[in-house]
Amino acid sequence: MKRDGKLESIWQSEIKHYGQEQTGVTSNKDVVIVGAGITGITCALMLQKKGMNCILIEANNMGFGTTGGTTAHLNTFFDTPYYQVIKDFGLESAKLLAYGAMEVHDIIKEGIEKASGGVR
Repeated sequence: MKRDGKLESIWQSEIKHYGQEQTGVTSNKDVVIVGAGITGITCALMLQKKGMNCILIEANNMGFGTTGGTTAHLNTFFDTPYYQVIKDFGLESAKLLAYGAMEVHDIIKEGIEKASGGVR
């Protein structure tokens, strides 16, 4: 599988291909999430825990885009550096961004541990 004209990453070559299943698709969804990478899947799981009825759609394959084209690492920095966030939105917003970046690690780790039954 090629992504954005680049060579296939190891993560993409190991991704199971899922067909265009439409099981259980109805118009009774609370939320439509576009993109089945780590962000979209995590978002769907969190919303489902809150009782929301979600549908997750993906143009290519699960984990194809950014998730598949990276080394699947998580970080606490963004394209916009914290000093710019402070300048544009204030110190409290920058702190919220930093705390959110750290919290997402715990959320994703918890999801992985739950899905794997605690096996590492």
